[in-house]
Amino acid sequence: MVTSRATNKRPTNDQQTTTKQEAISITNIKEENHIAIGKPNCQHTEVINLYHELLPASPRIKDWTPARAATLKARWNESADRQNLEYWKALFEYIAGIPFLTGRVAGNGRKPFVCSLDWLLKAENFAKVREGRYEDQHERA
Repeated sequence: MVTSRATNKRPTNDQQTTTKQEAISITNIKEENHIAIGKPNCQHTEVINLYHELLPASPRIKDWTPARAATLKARWNESADRQNLEYWKALFEYIAGIPFLTGRVAGNGRKPFVCSLDWLLKAENFAKVREGRYEDQHERA
């Protein structure tokens, strides 16, 4: 016969105890996982395909390195509005309409500039493009 009764015994060495600190750590990990799970995964292949399709004059991606993947993921995760393919399609369509970024304008006797994905994904350049800094570059050249 098995009975259950409360005891005042302390746990032995082979029994686990959960301290308040451990409980907090577990809660924090669960919260962090919940936040990470809530974000859509960066769709690298689809973004690259959109880049190739909408910016055919731009350099093609042949090797997708971990550094490139990390940079795209960083831009993807900076804002919830960037975490979908519609955003990236609209961005590449916007860039396609800018003569300076697509090599349709020569700059002061130099070879025309063509925006590469690596160049675009650098935080500083990404911000400049989003701010419209290159829209009137063809007028200055």
